[in-house]
Amino acid sequence: DSSKFIEIPIGQSGVGRTHSLKLGVGTAQHAIIAGKTGSGKSSMLHAIISSAVLKYSPENLRLVLLDFKKGVEFQVYSDNQLPHADIIGIESHREFGLSALEYVDGCMQRRGELFRSRGVQDIASWNAAVPDQHLPRMLIVVDEFQELFVEDDKLSNQVSLILDRIVRQGRSFGVHAILSSQTLAGAYSL
Repeated sequence: DSSKFIEIPIGQSGVGRTHSLKLGVGTAQHAIIAGKTGSGKSSMLHAIISSAVLKYSPENLRLVLLDFKKGVEFQVYSDNQLPHADIIGIESHREFGLSALEYVDGCMQRRGELFRSRGVQDIASWNAAVPDQHLPRMLIVVDEFQELFVEDDKLSNQVSLILDRIVRQGRSFGVHAILSSQTLAGAYSL
């Protein structure tokens, strides 16, 4: 059950010790993965995605995967029709990235309306109050997210506004973002 949080195993350290990425508890709501070329960022994203889909059913976790590395990383999830995925952007142009983020923003708005109708404040309260309309957590994974900001234009401003909203409000709605990049250049507004 992902109602209260998601805990994704990402590796082992020593005998019987598992390291996990826990999202949805306290200030641990989103993650950024940064490093030089070849440092293992994409391998970490694959570990996170694979572990998440092995641990949580599609009814408990939905994914939005955006690959700005010319589709080379997330193609495998598209080829195998990952049942958890709402969107897999393998030939992600900036406009497609914006539309995917608008989809997530729309999901958050619909969840907000549902929560107000029942007088609840977060996804855990909703799932406890309305178990027959269980809402899954959403995980947005964006590889090379800085590509959304390569130009200082209207599109990058819109992306910035939506990502900011996801980061600020996503906790209540069960929406979490994992962003990966070689550099934060150009994404100063975040």
